[in-house]
Amino acid sequence: MRDGGLMITGNMNVNRPQKDFLHGLMGWVPNVMMRSIKEGFKLLQKSGIPKEFITATVTASGVYTVFAIET
Repeated sequence: MRDGGLMITGNMNVNRPQKDFLHGLMGWVPNVMMRSIKEGFKLLQKSGIPKEFITATVTASGVYTVFAIET
């Protein structure tokens, strides 16, 4: 990314509330890769983004983590 760039990405949290409802009772077909916040940071760092450029915010529902990468 260029200096001054911003990238936003997100993940569904592995420890999210009502996780089993989505795939169990509701029978949602898409197989979503749920990750912990730690796994999200590791994945971004593995792609070459320094940890100090990454901030993570968990949504009020606890379902998602939104990662902002600012250079």
